[in-house]
Amino acid sequence: MSVIMSTYNRGALLEDAIRSMLAQHAAITPPFELIVVDNNSTDNTREIVLDRFARVDPRVQYLFESQQGLSYARNAGIRAARAPLVAFIDDDVRAQPDWVAAIARAFDEHPDADVVGGRVLPIWPTAPPAWLTRDHWAPSDRRHCGASDLPCGCGGMPPDVVRRRRAFRH
Repeated sequence: MSVIMSTYNRGALLEDAIRSMLAQHAAITPPFELIVVDNNSTDNTREIVLDRFARVDPRVQYLFESQQGLSYARNAGIRAARAPLVAFIDDDVRAQPDWVAAIARAFDEHPDADVVGGRVLPIWPTAPPAWLTRDHWAPSDRRHCGASDLPCGCGGMPPDVVRRRRAFRH
């Protein structure tokens, strides 16, 4: 599995996001790769990824994409990905320790599925604004993805999605 994490000037958040990925309890073969795509950051993103992670853990790759925008960053990550499964995770997300294992299990249990997704629940550093009620969480809430977390049968793409490589246009 190739996990693509796009980032732009979020070095302060990036370390915890990478650590959550490296703490995965996944016994998949081959091991997953984490491709951190630096989308033209001007902070210390490069140093964080290279010095603290990529040089000590072979699963971590640093990739620079100068063209600004999430689509450019993700497409660069897709081009660099080597695995048949391509997952996207944001730089402000903390993956549960079984995230990779759950994805692998979902694709094993549903070999015809090209896309699976799961819910993403926010962790608020401060109280959310009063107007932002749970009714506004639909794109990342379980109600959006059906009764189970995986696989997602919805027509839209929840924020946390994984695709088979064959699902991308070449």
